[in-house]
Amino acid sequence: MLATGDAPRARTLIAALPAASPAAQLGPITNEALGEVGTGTLAAAVAEALSAYLLPGALPGDMLLLRTRTAYALDDHDEAAAYALHVLEQSKTSDHHTALAHNVLALIAYNSWDLEQARQHIRQGLTAARRCPDQSCLVRLLLTDADLADRRSMWALPGIKRQSPIPQVTVAATPAAPTTSMSLTQRTESAHQRELAARQRTAAESLATQLNDSQLHAQAIAARDPVAALTVYRAIGDLHGEAAALGLMADVAGERGDLDQVEELANQALTLYRTLGNRRREADTQETLASAAYLRNDPDRVEELANQALTLYRTLGNRRGEANVLGLLADAALQRTDLNRVEELANQALTLYRTLGNRRGEANTLGVLASAALQRTDPDLVEELANQALALHRVLGNRREEANTLGILADAARQRGVPSLVEELANQALALHRTLGNRRGEATALHLLADAARQRGDTRTARHTLAEAAALYEQIGMVQQAASCRQELQRW
Repeated sequence: MLATGDAPRARTLIAALPAASPAAQLGPITNEALGEVGTGTLAAAVAEALSAYLLPGALPGDMLLLRTRTAYALDDHDEAAAYALHVLEQSKTSDHHTALAHNVLALIAYNSWDLEQARQHIRQGLTAARRCPDQSCLVRLLLTDADLADRRSMWALPGIKRQSPIPQVTVAATPAAPTTSMSLTQRTESAHQRELAARQRTAAESLATQLNDSQLHAQAIAARDPVAALTVYRAIGDLHGEAAALGLMADVAGERGDLDQVEELANQALTLYRTLGNRRREADTQETLASAAYLRNDPDRVEELANQALTLYRTLGNRRGEANVLGLLADAALQRTDLNRVEELANQALTLYRTLGNRRGEANTLGVLASAALQRTDPDLVEELANQALALHRVLGNRREEANTLGILADAARQRGVPSLVEELANQALALHRTLGNRRGEATALHLLADAARQRGDTRTARHTLAEAAALYEQIGMVQQAASCRQELQRW
């Protein structure tokens, strides 16, 4: 059941099992027992549960580990941590069980932004995995380590003392200050973590290929080729993997501004996550759909989806998700020109991001506040906030947001009536958006360039550039923006 992502069904099967070791009750899990799956016998239920997570033999720790992974899949992190620690307390815990238990504990710490604790569990897990004859556990640890490295590349020291969901683990930190600049050491470390993430994923992919394990191979390639991963997941019936790949494909579509594709893919993923009972991923997908609604300039829909996600994130204690949707609600308020509300929500998000040490989120939120200052026609404040955001985006390698922030700075230059600076900044943004295939960003940059040409008195170039922007908006389904450009063309 877990192999297909059906954690609720796995939990149901586990609940029907006796408290004693299944091996003691039934003897070894044989191919004949596996063949009884679906017949309704207790032997079949045990075999089906154990087959969800392939282990080298039927060992006493198998059921504990299965309970651990089932609880984690259902977002019950306290229960998952308790089971994982129980696995590690067993007197004869295998290297395989040790590695996988540490992997779950690392994932729990990762999801609560306890990155140092996650790193410690990964180190211990990798040590055990490298001793284990079944190298599938090593693939899983390498992928978790890659995810952690990605997050550490945009991470700064957290700002409060916080309680880990792992019992008896507390992480202390000094108060956080705004991250307005970074030392050379921090920049170097950020680049190192990005390189480490790529290296670990390459190693995981190579090992999964050697093991001839389709599911692990799909997990290893999903970040770089979600379409290929989706094909594998569907072939082997892994619904959770299928949903994850659809979500990654939606993210890629979002980067190129294809909102129809974003919504189609994200809605497919959302249906699967709800079927599987995965509330964390359900909230993530609602966040993706809220972002698409924001790009469609539909603040009502943004608020509907973001508030649904916010409820789930707060229920799950996911502060990063909470900060993300507070930012989206600030975006919706910006579309309504409710600037007081924008600043209220954005500052809540900014506080959370700085508490977590999430520099990427901090940079994005500084951009929202810069946009609010732009609507207040305060170019001095716009430049102060946007330049802080720009420095962070460049260090973190976030070229999409770098381009968006250059656009904000170009808009501030437009307010100052300096068309030469508008063109300099907007052309930098345009080049980045075209490199990334971000047609929405490209259209926005073209609109700024059209305004600059008009300020210079070059009406012919202004009209041509604005018509190009309108056509791009129409191609990607941004009807309101396209109509606004057409109205401007009539006035010009």
